[in-house]
Amino acid sequence: MSRSSLVALSLLASLSLVSGAGAAIQSVAGQAVPIFPPPSCAPGMLTSFNAQAWNEQVNVTTGPIKVNLTSPGFYTGNAANFGIVAGTFDSHMIHFEGIPGQFNVSGSVTFVDPIVAVIYENTYLDGTDAIFGSFGTVYPTSNPNRSLGGVLGNNSLNWVGNTLSFNLFTMAPGNPVIQLRVLTHPVPGPGSLALLGLGGVLAGRRRR
Repeated sequence: MSRSSLVALSLLASLSLVSGAGAAIQSVAGQAVPIFPPPSCAPGMLTSFNAQAWNEQVNVTTGPIKVNLTSPGFYTGNAANFGIVAGTFDSHMIHFEGIPGQFNVSGSVTFVDPIVAVIYENTYLDGTDAIFGSFGTVYPTSNPNRSLGGVLGNNSLNWVGNTLSFNLFTMAPGNPVIQLRVLTHPVPGPGSLALLGLGGVLAGRRRR
């Protein structure tokens, strides 16, 4: 194998390692803190004064899945929201289970890449845990007391650009955990695109 081919393979291997680098939480505000994926986010395992946010999986390609929100806006009340998306996504989780006596949290999370969908209904979360859930994290899949059910009620979400703001109320002990799965669209940076182009040029030289 020529030296140029080895360089191309090395560049492409490096690209594969950093391809998820943009799939990240950029900043938080209010009662929100970024954390590494936890061992468990089942009821009683991840309590806090704040909502906790972490990055799940990157560059996951999936067929049609059910989600709650597919466009920016302010959402609250009892109207059920529903949509279907398909494609390649990065996934992030926002989790709130207050310590005893803590039932409300307000804050925001801003992502590096554009938000394309938000999931808050427990059955839709159940259906995407295996697809998007972080490796090594135990999720409360099939727990009927998980998250918001089919409606937002007193809770509110405000999706503007890459930022999701939230005002969440738990209903302990009946509904102690609120979780939001946020799907973002991975956008290759200019450096990644340049590496891909260089890899193609070098591979072409090798074939000649």
